[in-house]
Amino acid sequence: MKKSKDLVAGITIVLLAVFYLSQIHQIRVFSGAGATVINSRTIPMLWGGLLMLLGMVLLVQGVKEMGHRETERIPARTEEPRQLHARLAVPGTFFLLTFYVIMMGTAGFVLATICYLFLQIMLLNDSGKRTWWASGVLAVGTALAVYLFFVHVLHVPLPAGVLA
Repeated sequence: MKKSKDLVAGITIVLLAVFYLSQIHQIRVFSGAGATVINSRTIPMLWGGLLMLLGMVLLVQGVKEMGHRETERIPARTEEPRQLHARLAVPGTFFLLTFYVIMMGTAGFVLATICYLFLQIMLLNDSGKRTWWASGVLAVGTALAVYLFFVHVLHVPLPAGVLA
């Protein structure tokens, strides 16, 4: 089952990458301070190329595994019942991302990011694998590091929200 999933996922990702790369020419190139190799199409080209590469790797793995399917007999295994947190991971992540975007305007980048990261870490990890304290420290440290990098190194203003 996993083998055919890899093949289908690889084909889907390659097709998505082809579409993505075909649309890059529509991005307007900004001249900026002068002639340079890097422009407004560079990062999308990089992401599209990486997406294509990863899709091709998955596609090749799926094809290789399909070839080994006939020679290998995999014993049937019983599926373990999925735990509640595993079933809630994807919808919970979408909910948290929506909540994060809504909070960003009022609470600001730092507070919204701390809340989002803390809740996302707690959602994706088993309850016994990470403590509340460690999740909180990781969320606060990451939010502050990203904020300081964007504001002081890249000089990109981020929403301050209630901390302004």
